[in-house]
Amino acid sequence: NILKNNFKKFEVWYWEYPAEDGQPPARLYMDPGKTVRFRVVENIFRDVKPNLTPEEAQKEKSYEIIGTMAETGLGCVAWWSQTVEDGGEEGEDMEEE
Repeated sequence: NILKNNFKKFEVWYWEYPAEDGQPPARLYMDPGKTVRFRVVENIFRDVKPNLTPEEAQKEKSYEIIGTMAETGLGCVAWWSQTVEDGGEEGEDMEEE
């Protein structure tokens, strides 16, 4: 799974999910403003000087969160909601006969 940064060219972000049977990869689009799930990989805290210029204040980060969406169940919530509706596993109650 590779996140393609096509934002500059097409103003769109998408994951290319490998398809089976020689089909082209599926494009899972990441539209601005959509809800996503991610896993926090690292929290970074920094001491920042109290008297920063406006330019320095924009560059200096006192807290940074590093995360990933490159795992099953992560990414745009809409991607996985469709899977559940189509008979996926998440939150599904199945009865055995």
